[in-house]
Amino acid sequence: MYVKFIGAGICFVLSLFNVLGAMQRVPIKTSVGDSSRPAVAMMKPPGANLNWLSGGVFFAASISLIAWAIWEYNSNIDIGIDSTEVPITPLTPSMPKPTVKN
Repeated sequence: MYVKFIGAGICFVLSLFNVLGAMQRVPIKTSVGDSSRPAVAMMKPPGANLNWLSGGVFFAASISLIAWAIWEYNSNIDIGIDSTEVPITPLTPSMPKPTVKN
């Protein structure tokens, strides 16, 4: 469950980076006519649409990972498995009994 929450956090951060990258504008100075003051045009970088798309995909992945973790936790409680009551003991294989031939 915690691994899913960590993955959701990573996906959410990636979605923020992608959306913030899509919101960036590149200022380009252009001169209008014979004006002494150049105007600044704000243009989108060429990959802005891809940034929005990948940001949306990462955001959807983070929401689905959180929903999956909550669903898994609730279904384990319904079955009767509570993670706080399960003893954490190492698994040791049973030793085979030696066969004695007479």
